[in-house]
This record gives sequence, C-alpha cells and structure tokens, in this order.
Amino acid sequence: MTEIADNKPKILIVDDVIENLHAIINVLRNDYATIVASSGEKALVLAASEPPPDLILLDIKMPGIDGYEVLQKLKADPVTAEIPVIFVTALSESADEAKGLIMGAVDYITKPINPDLLKTRILTQIELQRYRKKYTLFGTSYDNAPQRQPSILVVDDVPENIQELISALSDEYRIMVANNGNKAIETVHGDNPPDLILLDIMMPEMDGYEVCRRIKASATGNRIPILFVSVINEPVEKVRGFAIGAADYISKPFDIDEVRARIRTHLELNRYRLHLENLIEARTAALSISEKKLKDNLFDAVATLAAIVERRDPYTAGHQFRVTQLAVAIAKELQLSQQQVEGIHLASIVHDVGKNQIPAEILTRPGRLSQLEFDLIKVHPQNGYEILKHIDFPWPVAQAVLQHHERLDGSGYPQALKNDEILLEARIIAVADVVEAMFSDRPYRHGLGIEKALEEIEQGSDKIYDAEVVRCCLKLFEENRFQFSDINVMEV
Repeated sequence: MTEIADNKPKILIVDDVIENLHAIINVLRNDYATIVASSGEKALVLAASEPPPDLILLDIKMPGIDGYEVLQKLKADPVTAEIPVIFVTALSESADEAKGLIMGAVDYITKPINPDLLKTRILTQIELQRYRKKYTLFGTSYDNAPQRQPSILVVDDVPENIQELISALSDEYRIMVANNGNKAIETVHGDNPPDLILLDIMMPEMDGYEVCRRIKASATGNRIPILFVSVINEPVEKVRGFAIGAADYISKPFDIDEVRARIRTHLELNRYRLHLENLIEARTAALSISEKKLKDNLFDAVATLAAIVERRDPYTAGHQFRVTQLAVAIAKELQLSQQQVEGIHLASIVHDVGKNQIPAEILTRPGRLSQLEFDLIKVHPQNGYEILKHIDFPWPVAQAVLQHHERLDGSGYPQALKNDEILLEARIIAVADVVEAMFSDRPYRHGLGIEKALEEIEQGSDKIYDAEVVRCCLKLFEENRFQFSDINVMEV
C-alpha cells in the first residue's frame, strides 16, 4: 500500500474539467493524499511513477485519450495492472458503466458525485487491496485455496425482481430465493447458508431492517455480508442499515452491472476475512505443538487485523497499540501471570476491531455526532465480540473486547455490567483506553494531556474504574516508569 509521510493512501484523480478535480479533492483531502491529471496521457505517466497511486478515479469522456483507452493501457502494463480503477461517469452513460466493468474497472461513481458514496466506494477498494497485500503475512496463498461456486440468497416479495436477479446472476452463482423475511432467516440457519444476501427493505410483515437484525444476531448470519437493494436512498436510513450490520446499499431500479460489481467485491472481502479467521484458529489449535513460533504468528495476525481497522481512521492510528502498551504495563504492575499478561496484550490489540463495521465518515467526523451516530459507535464492542468469538483463543479475548466499555457502577455498555461481573482483563483495558484516548488527538479536539487523563481515572477510582488498576496506572506515570511509544512492540 502506497503511503506518504502522513500515512494517507494516494489517490490519482483524472478529469479534464478543473472544477471536477477541485470538487473531488475537497471531498477526499482529509483522508487521502491526492494527485491530479487533466488528460489521459498525464494519467498514464503518474500511474507508472514511484510510488504508484493506491487507486485511480478515472473520467471517461476526455479529449485525446479517453477513459477507456487509459484503462486498457493501465491493465496492459504490469507496473499498473493491479491498481484499482473506479470510473467516474455521467448519469446518462449507463452503457459506459458496463463496458468499463468488463474492461477491468472495479467500480463506478455517477455524476453528480455524492461525497459519502464516493468515500465508501474508495474505502472498500482500499481495504480490499490491504487484505490482498497483508495476506503474505500468513505464508500462504489465498488464490490456491479450494474454490466453489458462491451462493447468493435473494430476498424480495416481488417475483419480477427475483426473476431479474436470477436471470442475470445464475451463470456465476448458485441462487437461493426467499419471498419473505421468515423464509430468509430459515435459509440462513439451514444446512447450507448463503455466502451473501441481497435483501429488499420494503416487504410486508417483516421489513428488511428487522430481517437483517435477526440474521446478524446469530453466529452464522453475522458472518454473511448483506447488501440492501431498495428504493430508499436517504442518508439516515443508510446509517440505520449500517448500524444493524448491512455491508452496502444498491438503489432500485438497479443496474445489473452495479449489482455484479458489489457482489464480487463483498464476496472477496468476506472470503479473505473468513479465511484469515480460520488461519488464526488453526494456528491457535496447534499452539501446544510449537508454542513460541505459532504464538508469534498469532500475535502478528491479530496485529494485522488491528492495523486494518486503524488505517480507516488516521486520527486514531496507533491507538490500539498504545492502549496495549499501557494495559500490559498495568498487568505486570499487578503481578499477573505471564499467561494473563499475554491475554490482555492480545485483547488490547484488537479491542476496537468492531469499528471495522462502522462507516469511516462517522469515525473521522470532526464535529459532534448525532445520537443515532453515537449509538452506532456504541455497537463496536458487540461487533468486535461477534468477530472474535469464533476463534478459540487460550485467553478470554472476545469477552474482554465485549466488556472494555463497561463501568463498575453499571453505567457502561453494551451490557451495563457491574463490579466483578466485569473481567479483570476488561477493567485493565478500560483504564488504559481512557488514558490513551484523552492523551491523544481526536477529530473533534486536540489531546488533553496526560495530567487530565490521570485526573479522570483518579476521580473515577472505585466508582467507575477498578481502584487497584487505577493505583497501578498512576504509579507507573508518577514514578516515570512508563511513556507511550509509537513503536509497535510485540514482545510481552
């Protein structure tokens, strides 16, 4: 992944209209490093430069070399062939969209550009590229893994919609059908659950939101990406969908090439995620055979998952690793066993992994969040637990992640646990998390300093924070035996 000094991925924007270039730059400037080309010829030069861009936004209608020819040349050159290209097209150019996807574009954005949609599409492709590059960490090739025809569950109460999707997708996928919410849930919990779900929202009896919520409440359903297919296009409704676990939206009337593109992207992302989880699980099961070697691989794998989450939010990059440093130091000060210290280390590294399911624009918003958006943020401990509970760690990692926002007086979330109902591991991470969060910069404020952070936990000692954990944390700082480091130290 190409990253410049400020660790932002690099986006090449290609458009011959200066106003369009400025508009896109203004949307992306906080999250990405942008370079521009006003012609196809210049775009080819910049794409082949070092370091190359991580993604290209390519206009189609340009004088000289148009977007099609630029894409063809990019895909023919080994140096640029793997750079994902998103076409930017006018609403009237529906034929262009299909042609571009066939030629190798990964997606398209229609003009006039919706900023939130643009960010979502870019983020999806950037994350997919990171998964591909990080996969070499495990010493295996995903491409060599046995493949089967993926299955898609189409849920819609309108027979014509179902038939259209079956006709378009049946050559590539095994299609399963449900004409109501109850049948969809039964299918997910059956012997052969689908790999992906296309779910209508406006259905009688049980709407798509409730269907999604019930599916995501189960261990099996939580691992299946759900794409809403709906006429509803209001931003608040999309936030509601993301809050209950939807992976993406496709608007009706849908373009079948868009549907294909979304399906390919989210199937690949999910296959990577599930395969990575299986690899971690397998390494954990074999821990007793070669404990040191496999433990190192396990820690590296989990750290990689944590890094993928933190890349989505440049303001909190390094947060999980710094929390880990302090949590481990507190655990050692408490004289916990090496086994417990290792478990706290691992749980701390991934304590915010559930934020992977929260839209990046909410995580990085500089202003005050709405109540709906804050409620969405509060779901991340449960999301993290659902991701990690399937992995048989020799430590209570998933439970510690679930409980790290609980407080002694029951004012925390998501379960409002009290006192000893909260794991010691979670109580340690909670204190380390608060101290690091107050110490560091956030989108909505500058860092408050270590004095304010220590004052907060001291005032909350034995009320909302574990008194012994607070005592050890204060002692570490007061005796100058701890300071945060940007180095991701993996040894415990």
